[in-house]
Amino acid sequence: MGPGGIRGVVLTLVLGGAASVLAHKHPADDAENIAKPIDAILYLHIVIQVMAWGFVFPIGMVFGLVRWAYYLFRNQACNPNP
Repeated sequence: MGPGGIRGVVLTLVLGGAASVLAHKHPADDAENIAKPIDAILYLHIVIQVMAWGFVFPIGMVFGLVRWAYYLFRNQACNPNP
Protein backbone atom coordinates (compact mmCIF):
# COMPACT_ATOMS: atom_id res chain seq x y z
CA MET A 1 0.00 0.00 0.00
CA GLY A 2 1.46 3.35 -0.99
CA PRO A 3 1.55 6.55 1.05
CA GLY A 4 -1.73 7.73 -0.46
CA GLY A 5 -3.46 4.55 0.64
CA ILE A 6 -2.24 4.87 4.21
CA ARG A 7 -3.37 8.49 4.36
CA GLY A 8 -6.79 7.45 3.10
CA VAL A 9 -7.11 4.76 5.75
CA VAL A 10 -6.03 7.12 8.53
CA LEU A 11 -8.38 9.85 7.30
CA THR A 12 -11.28 7.40 7.16
CA LEU A 13 -10.60 6.18 10.70
CA VAL A 14 -10.28 9.69 12.13
CA LEU A 15 -13.41 11.02 10.42
CA GLY A 16 -15.39 7.88 11.27
CA GLY A 17 -14.31 8.08 14.91
CA ALA A 18 -15.14 11.79 15.10
CA ALA A 19 -18.59 11.18 13.64
CA SER A 20 -19.39 8.51 16.21
CA VAL A 21 -18.12 10.63 19.11
CA LEU A 22 -20.12 13.69 18.07
CA ALA A 23 -23.27 11.65 17.37
CA HIS A 24 -24.52 11.77 20.97
CA LYS A 25 -24.45 14.05 23.98
CA HIS A 26 -21.83 13.24 26.59
CA PRO A 27 -22.99 13.14 30.23
CA ALA A 28 -19.89 15.10 31.31
CA ASP A 29 -21.27 18.12 29.42
CA ASP A 30 -23.95 18.69 32.08
CA ALA A 31 -23.35 21.43 34.66
CA GLU A 32 -24.02 19.07 37.58
CA ASN A 33 -21.36 16.59 36.41
CA ILE A 34 -18.79 19.35 35.95
CA ALA A 35 -19.35 20.52 39.55
CA LYS A 36 -18.73 17.04 41.06
CA PRO A 37 -15.43 16.77 42.93
CA ILE A 38 -12.82 14.16 42.06
CA ASP A 39 -12.72 11.68 44.91
CA ALA A 40 -9.85 9.84 46.57
CA ILE A 41 -10.41 6.61 44.63
CA LEU A 42 -9.52 8.35 41.38
CA TYR A 43 -6.37 9.83 42.92
CA LEU A 44 -5.44 6.39 44.29
CA HIS A 45 -5.98 4.89 40.84
CA ILE A 46 -3.74 7.55 39.27
CA VAL A 47 -0.97 6.92 41.81
CA ILE A 48 -1.11 3.15 41.31
CA GLN A 49 -1.00 3.52 37.51
CA VAL A 50 1.95 5.91 37.68
CA MET A 51 3.86 3.50 39.92
CA ALA A 52 3.02 0.51 37.73
CA TRP A 53 3.79 2.05 34.34
CA GLY A 54 6.54 4.40 35.50
CA PHE A 55 8.55 2.15 37.81
CA VAL A 56 7.47 -1.49 38.08
CA PHE A 57 7.00 -2.19 34.35
CA PRO A 58 10.31 -0.65 33.20
CA ILE A 59 12.26 -2.41 35.96
CA GLY A 60 10.62 -5.70 35.02
CA MET A 61 11.46 -5.15 31.37
CA VAL A 62 15.12 -4.50 32.19
CA PHE A 63 15.30 -7.61 34.38
CA GLY A 64 13.73 -9.66 31.60
CA LEU A 65 16.06 -8.30 28.94
CA VAL A 66 19.21 -9.02 30.97
CA ARG A 67 17.84 -12.44 31.92
CA TRP A 68 18.24 -11.85 35.64
CA ALA A 69 18.09 -15.14 37.57
CA TYR A 70 15.24 -14.00 39.83
CA TYR A 71 13.15 -12.35 37.10
CA LEU A 72 10.31 -14.78 37.70
CA PHE A 73 9.71 -16.54 40.98
CA ARG A 74 8.95 -19.60 38.89
CA ASN A 75 12.62 -19.75 37.89
CA GLN A 76 13.65 -20.53 41.45
CA ALA A 77 11.20 -23.41 41.78
CA CYS A 78 11.70 -24.88 38.31
CA ASN A 79 15.46 -24.54 37.93
CA PRO A 80 17.18 -27.66 39.32
CA ASN A 81 20.61 -25.96 39.34
CA PRO A 82 20.17 -22.53 40.97
